[in-house]
Amino acid sequence: MLSHWLFYAVMFMNQGGIDKLGNTVIVNPGPLFNGYYANVSVHEDGTVNAELNKL
Repeated sequence: MLSHWLFYAVMFMNQGGIDKLGNTVIVNPGPLFNGYYANVSVHEDGTVNAELNKL
C-alpha cells in the first residue's frame, strides 16, 4: 500500500497520472491552466480507457 501512497504523492506534485486501485481508475491529468486534460472512455463491458493529453 505504501507504493500507492508514494505514487499519489508524485502524481499530484508532477503533471498527473493514471492509476488503478481495485476496480477504480484514478485519473489526474494535471492543471488545465497548463493545458493538461484527460480523455476517458467507459465501454459497455465496463472497461475504462484513459489517456492524458496536452493542448
